[in-house]
Amino acid sequence: MLVALVNEAADARRLREAVDPTLSITWCRRADELVGLASQAQLVLAEPLDADGTPVADAISQLRARAPHLPVIAYAGLAPASVRALASMAAHTLHSVIIRGVDDSRATLREVIHDAMARACETQFWHSVIPVIPSEAHGIVRYCIQQAGYPLTVSMLAHAVGLPERTLNARLRRSKLPSAQELIAWSRLVRVSCLLHNPTLTLEVVAERLGFATPSAVNALVMRLLCVTPSALRRAGAVSRTMEALRARLTG
Repeated sequence: MLVALVNEAADARRLREAVDPTLSITWCRRADELVGLASQAQLVLAEPLDADGTPVADAISQLRARAPHLPVIAYAGLAPASVRALASMAAHTLHSVIIRGVDDSRATLREVIHDAMARACETQFWHSVIPVIPSEAHGIVRYCIQQAGYPLTVSMLAHAVGLPERTLNARLRRSKLPSAQELIAWSRLVRVSCLLHNPTLTLEVVAERLGFATPSAVNALVMRLLCVTPSALRRAGAVSRTMEALRARLTG
């Protein structure tokens, strides 16, 4: 569910047209309503000021305390009062900011929403696995997950974390973790799962967004690591199933 605090009817229509039909929207116009509605939200989109002119920053702070990984998108105009309120709102970690009349086309809104949900999903994965990863390997695993939206090689990973490839793999062995190549594969699977969580995205779209050569390459990755097809993974709950399998692999 998307919880949206949007004051103008035209903006609400634009948002409704941009959002996938499978994602329901619950509308509100006041900051106190936003806090009450967001407990079941997958995503929050809010203007910096509510219908009464009250800044939304305090409401976002409360949301962050209750759900630190919940993606929040600001939808702001360029009026001075809105810009000032946006600055306060941004202090509570926004996934993205959309400026009314500048970058709020339907295509841009759709892309920003998809990206915010995917990044929140990655954060959820990271906080799930960090308790089972030795501290000396935190930077390696985190970089893999953060860069999983693009093809990544062992040499690129080694360069990014400032280690020779041999030392990189030695550190992972010492930490009782999979090899760098396997970690990269699992990280790619994390991002695939985050996109499969959206039922409207086809395997072709997932492959294109993540830089896979073909949809068959996505299928092969899922089959190799989880022994199921992408469609079966989606039905089983892609995010929870992958999170469970990844934790088991890291602790096995």
